[in-house]
Amino acid sequence: MSGRPTVCVIGGGPAGMIAAGRAAEMGAAVVLLEQNRALGRKLLITGGGRCNVTNAVSDRHVLVSRYGAHAEALHSVFARFSPLDMRGLLRRFGLDTVEEAEGRVFPVTQKASSVRDALAAYLRAGAVEVRTAVRVRALIAAADDAGSSGKTITAAQLADGNIVEADRFILATGGVSRPETGSTGDGFAWVRDLGATVRYPQPSLVPIRVVEAWPLALQGLSIGNARLSVFLDGARQFAMTGKLLFTHFGLSGPVVLNLSQRINELAQGGPVTIAIDPLPDEDGGAVDRRLQAILAESPKKQLGNVVGRLVPARMASVVLDLAAVDPATPCSELARTARRAVVDTVKSLRVTFDGLLGTDRAVVSSGGVSPRDVDFTTMTLKATPNLAVVGDMLDFDRQSGGYSLQLCWSTGWVAGSAAAASAATASPAVG
Repeated sequence: MSGRPTVCVIGGGPAGMIAAGRAAEMGAAVVLLEQNRALGRKLLITGGGRCNVTNAVSDRHVLVSRYGAHAEALHSVFARFSPLDMRGLLRRFGLDTVEEAEGRVFPVTQKASSVRDALAAYLRAGAVEVRTAVRVRALIAAADDAGSSGKTITAAQLADGNIVEADRFILATGGVSRPETGSTGDGFAWVRDLGATVRYPQPSLVPIRVVEAWPLALQGLSIGNARLSVFLDGARQFAMTGKLLFTHFGLSGPVVLNLSQRINELAQGGPVTIAIDPLPDEDGGAVDRRLQAILAESPKKQLGNVVGRLVPARMASVVLDLAAVDPATPCSELARTARRAVVDTVKSLRVTFDGLLGTDRAVVSSGGVSPRDVDFTTMTLKATPNLAVVGDMLDFDRQSGGYSLQLCWSTGWVAGSAAAASAATASPAVG
């Protein structure tokens, strides 16, 4: 691109890449500024390196419900660019996708780098000028006409002293999770200075620490469908079922990530315990009958050698230890009270909440720019109509399962479309 850009996108993550690609596709001259040496650094670690691109949910009302209290504002955004549209865009650039459990969508290659490469092809197709290793220090704003409280962004001030002028700006600097990827929250200070309301970001979709040591013995064990029931001072508050992962510090996996913020907020009111049920589709009676059948099949074997037929083998010794039952007990000699203790333990493995891990382990951060300050037809700030904010900069509490990236795709698409449609076409050179 030669001459002055009509659209300047700040941030080369998922939201910034799609915003730049869309604006260029619509004919705008676009420059994309990224502080890292390569685009999409954070994208490469999403979904365990596989990149959970989106979710296959087709009902827009269900989709919107995954984004928390202010989600109604997103109806029009998802109507304009849906999960199906995102899969179609990737297909245009040679990347097919596959649907897995709970509607999670991944690239058929199972590699996040394939998604980044497809988006890079989108940028090349539109002749986007990509400038990496460029840090933006500030936004330069000018007051609007007399009598107006609004402002217009005229340029991005770079750390090296240069400026980049444009007609429209799209801010895609992300939240504060995984700061090693460049998500340091710089953009929040800039929009706050412009009068936007910003709720300071906190870790969200983040693994949790527990007091007890026994999960360490199960480190790396994944339960495909476990129910977590959360208690405050002994009273059950809420529950959720999903995939669970035991770790060296406690618990992770989609069900934990989706509950993490609620659990942390609940803990402000007192001690929180979590009951884990690895067999949520069977009630206690059904589990007891199955255990009795297992015992009857192997009366001479020791209990520790057969409980692994009831629960994952690695969990057997933990269950017996927590139930205070000797694993050397012959199956034929297991007392009814001991058998019930095993069943009760299986249905309610208890841990005590000990806090969240930090932003360096969070999938995303909560908080950000208030939806009340954003025009969702263009993604621009109401008080600064030539500046759009997209993706993780927005204050929506999204669930695990591809929803965070879909927010990036959809808001970036809308912002890029609007910026290109309204940007001026004439232009002096970049300063």
